[in-house]
Amino acid sequence: FIRQKRGDGGENYLKPADAGYEGLLLQNLLSKSVAYASVSGNGFREEMPEINLVPRGKIYQNGVKIKQLTEKETHMIGYMYEFALTAPVELQEIGYYAGFGHLGSQGFGCVGVKNEPFL
Repeated sequence: FIRQKRGDGGENYLKPADAGYEGLLLQNLLSKSVAYASVSGNGFREEMPEINLVPRGKIYQNGVKIKQLTEKETHMIGYMYEFALTAPVELQEIGYYAGFGHLGSQGFGCVGVKNEPFL
């Protein structure tokens, strides 16, 4: 789940193929790294690492409603897909344990590991 804030206060929910998706994912991982470093004293030290996210196979769109039956009901759109990620190990570990993308505390961004060589 990757969201981009708009100037009018709303949000755009980005698809993996959208421009800016990778950059927002990287920013999110770096933010989580800073939060982890403030608690543990260990964190990612590089300014702006390179990251490469390659979706593999079919991408499934999944809509979720939160705060149902209230005035603040929101319909959020996320995507489920397999991917290959090239990034520093520290950022991959943060993504694995804290989730990739936004709203990990709501259950978004969970991953499993499939050890296959990337072709």
